Amino acid sequence: MREIKFRAFETTQKRMWNWEELKDFFYLDKIIESKEFIVMEYTGLKDNHDREIYEGDVLSSQGDIGVVVFENGCFCLKFNDGEVMPLSKLQVWVYYCKAGNIYENPELLKADFLQ
Repeated sequence: MREIKFRAFETTQKRMWNWEELKDFFYLDKIIESKEFIVMEYTGLKDNHDREIYEGDVLSSQGDIGVVVFENGCFCLKFNDGEVMPLSKLQVWVYYCKAGNIYENPELLKADFLQ
């Protein structure tokens, strides 16, 4: 069973809050209702450097780059060409490295990436 946890990007302060900080300083229902926070769920997976992978993370491998999204009932990697693949089929823990996330590192993506 995977660990259930979240992180949130505070849009007004441009700051990412990790799970421990969220639990200590905020009521989660207030964060979810707030327009100041973008909440992202932990996928239960780690990259090839043992770093936790969340929704909104940018992963790369041998020139391929994609964003972690929740689609069709599972966590997937959405590539630049629009292709969507489940993370479990990509074996992200072996082949993929977390390059950043779409909120703190928007330069990693092209402007039309998520369209």
